[in-house]
Amino acid sequence: QQPHQQQYGGYKQNQFGGGPSQNNSGYGGPYSGGGYNQQQQQSQQNLSQGGLAPQPISSLTNFSKSFCIEGRVTSKGDVKTWSNAKGEGKLFNIEIMDAQGGRIKCTFFKQGVDSYYGFIQEDEVYRIAGGTIREANPQYATVNHLEISLDENSFIEHVQYSQVPRAQYQFRSIQDVQSCQKGDSVDVIGIVKNVEDLSELKMKSGDVAKKRDFWVIDSTNFVVRITVWRDRAEQFTGKPGDVVVGKALKVGQYNGVNLSCSGDSSVRFNPVMDEADQLSKWWAQQTQQTLESAVAISTKAASGEKGETLLRTVSSVFDDQLGSNPEKADWFYLRGTITLQRVQPPLWYTACGSCSKKIAQTTPDGPWWCQKCQANLDGPTLRYIFTITISDHTGSLQATMFDDQGKDFWGEEAGFLNFHNNEDPRYIEAKAREITFKPYLLKCRMTPDTRFNKGPQVTVQSFEQLSDQAGIQAGCIHLLSSINMYNNMENNTA
Repeated sequence: QQPHQQQYGGYKQNQFGGGPSQNNSGYGGPYSGGGYNQQQQQSQQNLSQGGLAPQPISSLTNFSKSFCIEGRVTSKGDVKTWSNAKGEGKLFNIEIMDAQGGRIKCTFFKQGVDSYYGFIQEDEVYRIAGGTIREANPQYATVNHLEISLDENSFIEHVQYSQVPRAQYQFRSIQDVQSCQKGDSVDVIGIVKNVEDLSELKMKSGDVAKKRDFWVIDSTNFVVRITVWRDRAEQFTGKPGDVVVGKALKVGQYNGVNLSCSGDSSVRFNPVMDEADQLSKWWAQQTQQTLESAVAISTKAASGEKGETLLRTVSSVFDDQLGSNPEKADWFYLRGTITLQRVQPPLWYTACGSCSKKIAQTTPDGPWWCQKCQANLDGPTLRYIFTITISDHTGSLQATMFDDQGKDFWGEEAGFLNFHNNEDPRYIEAKAREITFKPYLLKCRMTPDTRFNKGPQVTVQSFEQLSDQAGIQAGCIHLLSSINMYNNMENNTA
């Protein structure tokens, strides 16, 4: 009885896990089995020419003509194209690891790319035969001095039941990544903090490559930017809160320390492993205050709200000339104390209840007129607008709070604050003593003043009062990060 055939990724697959079937015997198509016990016996009988059974990767030599290996795909690269005097072509690489821990790189060429790129998936197990073993280029040989070349005539079989262990990782914390050198390969595990939109980058060759940046945080409360390219960027499935595992990510030092997933690197989301479970539990216990005090070791590739917003000092805001670009705003966090330039009314403006625009009375005792709504109103709605001073150990700057932030800061709407102050003229002063000269973490937006030419303007978008313990902890983490980044700069220039 013939095994039942079913579609798999655009190819036919039998019930034992076979790959894209092109013929039933001889080279030129994949095997047609894949299980263990009785299935394994049938698989080996039907699929291995000359009785070939899987052999350890370590036993391969460049003189091996007939071979069969079984291993798990630990990484799968993007499709690359080339063009030279000999012609044009395309390829992609995979790395596999067998049950004995042996590893080797396999490269698919030309039509083999069309036949197998969609079929082969990371972390799955496959049997491979019908390729050519050769010495690897020492410049790129990272796992073995040999490599295997494969094409459309090779045998590739998906194995559903296998004793090959999962990929092994040597995780480094994001905090430790700061001490890595440019070009190093690292394994990391973290939580996706936020994901940026798909974008394009023009390469030196003139080609345009798709890319996507996403930001990852781990239990050290440090954040790093990871970039994925081409197919990985377009087919990206990660979302905030997912556990992400990166293997063999390349360390870069552009706009801070960052990681790139390309070539033989890989990223996986929500894997089944103990480290992922522990990280998920840690993430569930974090407060917004803790997350907003996280230290980013990367900076944004471009300014704007999207991307990771950095914790800065007041002096760095001015030194880096933030708010000088008229086409885009700069976003940043400040940790400092708040004082008020004035504690007497008005801390608000008279607004239309419908459009929130400023309104005025037509006569001292007459109705209120809204120019935008073109309507007379019985009275105004009071909305906050006031200036604060944010100070840290490096300096101070002035920022504006509007109605939403003002209500959180004063703890009541502007109309009620005005009412209470009319009842007791000392009410606002007493209230101010309770909320000023306290440590705060503030998210700020800085833009140039295009109307009055008074220099960059800072507005507070959100804030949170820090406890003494949280403020000290966040300060220590940021100081350690600054020291590590300074040491890295010293080492790189030495």
